[in-house]
Amino acid sequence: MCAQLCLVDALVTQMTINSIQKPASFPFRHVVIDNYLNSNTHDAIRQDFNKLLAHGITQLPDQNRLAKMPGYDCYNWVFPRDVTAPMDHFYSAEFMAFCRETLNIPFTAEVNAQINHHPAGCRSGIWHTDFIHCYHTQDPTNHSGIRPWYFGCNYQSGMPVAGGSDARILKRVRALTFLYYIDGDDWTQGDGGETAFGYESPFGDEVAPFSAIAPLPNRLLMFECSPHSFHRMLGNNRLPRSLIIGWLHCTPEYAVQKHGMVPDDWNSEAALGLVTYNEPEQ
Repeated sequence: MCAQLCLVDALVTQMTINSIQKPASFPFRHVVIDNYLNSNTHDAIRQDFNKLLAHGITQLPDQNRLAKMPGYDCYNWVFPRDVTAPMDHFYSAEFMAFCRETLNIPFTAEVNAQINHHPAGCRSGIWHTDFIHCYHTQDPTNHSGIRPWYFGCNYQSGMPVAGGSDARILKRVRALTFLYYIDGDDWTQGDGGETAFGYESPFGDEVAPFSAIAPLPNRLLMFECSPHSFHRMLGNNRLPRSLIIGWLHCTPEYAVQKHGMVPDDWNSEAALGLVTYNEPEQ
């Protein structure tokens, strides 16, 4: 078993190193990589996701199942600290080094990753940037030097949570968003589920659509979180949309130095799940 896992890790590492490319700059820095992982690794991730989905979805908080995200037309499952191969690739030093080299951002050790599942028929999301303060607890890092977030404190407010950690609270800023699409083999134009990019219109306060990244399987999308990184999910009309999504972080001081703006804070209603992140139904 160890030899098999080591072989998978080696294949993953080789794939990512060979995939480093110059990011596009408009409307904000981003990279799209098709066939990011070797086919065996991607198939293993899909199998693990299918096992998770077989446990069903729930409207109630549940760390062991895909559970409804307050405010979102979505169900999620947060990676545990000890998530196993092949999903542990996204909690590895190799993945963080790849992201650092690709976008030249001095990330801290903190990473947050989860599976998001949108059943067919979910509504489009609202425009947002991900450039926001968030909180981690200073728990020991894993064997790769990564500090995964796993309910040590409230990610949005830093407040203690039942059964959380007694470690010191760290204030961080989202610096990079990554999306790794799991399914969508039969996706065609018009099915929806894309990740749309937008930019601030020079004629007002509205966000103008610029492009849409299709949710194709084994595709990795990464973008820098900035005051202008407007994006949203487009409603998936025909197919479920399932992906690994996560965030790498930087210090608040670096974020202000880099972007010349103080990141937003989650408002209290958002932290309590009392607002919606999806467009209202017409």
